[in-house]
Amino acid sequence: MTSEGNASSKAALEKADRYLLKSHKEDCKTTEDRLIINNAPVQNSARGGEESSTDTSMFCQSVEEDAKQRAEKRKERVQKGKAIKKEGNAFFNSGDYELALECFAAALKETPWDMTLHTNKALVGGSQWVIGRWFLQSFCAGNGSQM
Repeated sequence: MTSEGNASSKAALEKADRYLLKSHKEDCKTTEDRLIINNAPVQNSARGGEESSTDTSMFCQSVEEDAKQRAEKRKERVQKGKAIKKEGNAFFNSGDYELALECFAAALKETPWDMTLHTNKALVGGSQWVIGRWFLQSFCAGNGSQM
């Protein structure tokens, strides 16, 4: 770029800046400041002072209560999941694979972390496939192939 090009580009930039300031001057006026960060004074901050022992103990107490509630809910879910799993096992042993599959799926909704339920559900699907294949083979080898 030549020195003449530099001068003309500077002039163009200045002209554009003047135009923008002139044309958008009214749009850029701030009429009211609505930004409110925090009007309350800071108390017991980690930097400004010592933490109150009551605040800490209340926090710890609320965490303990929450942990107890979660443990109770989990215990209830585990018991419910085990009961449904037991029903599913009974259906599986009796050969009612569809009901067994429904029970295992319902138990998984209660306790999705129980890997035995995933295994049982897979076994039901595998058993249905094996029985269906056996039925198809016996049908084709027996009377069905003569049709």
